[in-house]
Amino acid sequence: MKHFIRIAFWIVTIAVFCWNTQGKPISKPLIEMSDLTLLKNVRCIDGSEFYAPENIEKECFINALNCVTLELERTNKSEECRDPGKRIPQSLEVLDNIIKELNQKNLTPHNSSKCNCHLWPEKNFASFADDIMTLLHKINTEV
Repeated sequence: MKHFIRIAFWIVTIAVFCWNTQGKPISKPLIEMSDLTLLKNVRCIDGSEFYAPENIEKECFINALNCVTLELERTNKSEECRDPGKRIPQSLEVLDNIIKELNQKNLTPHNSSKCNCHLWPEKNFASFADDIMTLLHKINTEV
């Protein structure tokens, strides 16, 4: 009888576990980080500086991504950075898709002065790319 009760206990435990997890989707991150890690391969001349997103709040996510996009577009058109693998145009496409997804999630650009990217610190391209990845990670966790 003791053996029967033990088996019944485990059957019920497993059934409850399966029932509680059934049908719950595994959430996919909004942003695939690997899409933008290739920016690490871009090399810029000494003294090049970029407005790097730092400590961005949720209401400024779209503004921040728009600013990052503008910085990358400027870089793509200039001669100050070498981009042998054409990573910047690929990254611009990824950022455009992220902004579209955030707009679909009803996040909107803010006109707040704290969302002004010209108040961000200016950094070299490697630090700028690191800060982009930090921003994207924050977006993934908060949206």
